[in-house]
Amino acid sequence: MTDAANEPVVAEASPAARVALRRLRHRRSKLIKSLLMITVVSALMVVISVNERDRQQGKRCRRSLARYAQMIQQSLPGPIPAELFELRDEPEVLVPEHYAYLPGNVLGSVARRVDIAVCYCAAPHRLLSGANGRNVLVISGGRFGVEWMTEEVFQARRTALGIPPEPAPKTDAP
Repeated sequence: MTDAANEPVVAEASPAARVALRRLRHRRSKLIKSLLMITVVSALMVVISVNERDRQQGKRCRRSLARYAQMIQQSLPGPIPAELFELRDEPEVLVPEHYAYLPGNVLGSVARRVDIAVCYCAAPHRLLSGANGRNVLVISGGRFGVEWMTEEVFQARRTALGIPPEPAPKTDAP
């Protein structure tokens, strides 16, 4: 005969059988607690790791834009240097394909006192914690600065920063 938990009924069992059953229940309880703890700690480690990866990627992107800004500012009032797009070997610089460039905005913005974008992350950074967004290299009155903008702020300021609208997605409809 068994009870609801599929354990043998030991009402008439010897004291040794009851002790053995108690030990079995204790071991099972300890195993379940251990597995639960391992699962919680593993999930926490994954969340911390992904959050740190996002933070490091954002810092690296910001440093890359600062490096690009330095190169552009040193080349003014001439054209943007061609080697700007060949910085793949520098460890602190992200590949140029990560960014969308607006070279026409550089020369036209130096004398103006309004903020205008020169370069920005082509795709938003997807973050586990916090709002998704982009780093934007902005010129304001001849001075370069890197700004973090959430995707909503970026889309709202897009026109004011001189960033063209995104092309409409292609459809394969006849």
